[in-house]
Amino acid sequence: YADESLHRARLRPDRAAGGLSRKSARRLHESLRESLETAIKNRGSSVDTYRDAWGEVGGQQEVLLVYGRAGEPCFTCGRPLSSKRIAGRTTVFCTRCQR
Repeated sequence: YADESLHRARLRPDRAAGGLSRKSARRLHESLRESLETAIKNRGSSVDTYRDAWGEVGGQQEVLLVYGRAGEPCFTCGRPLSSKRIAGRTTVFCTRCQR
């Protein structure tokens, strides 16, 4: 849920963590908590044949803000979402909302 947390915190995924201000670090901490709480409430993200321990599919994929949505409009500002490979992983973010 890194993409979602960074979007909620309005932080670009290519920013160095060591360069964050205290305010930005607090915002990231809170957004991580919110993203994980939301994912738990929605029973996680179901892709392919995933089922939880009770055999239910998750619903988190229905409320994702940026993950897996490269090229689609940002729900906040409408600008197309960008994607970039960082450390061997693809991340999706909004170049306007995330600084």
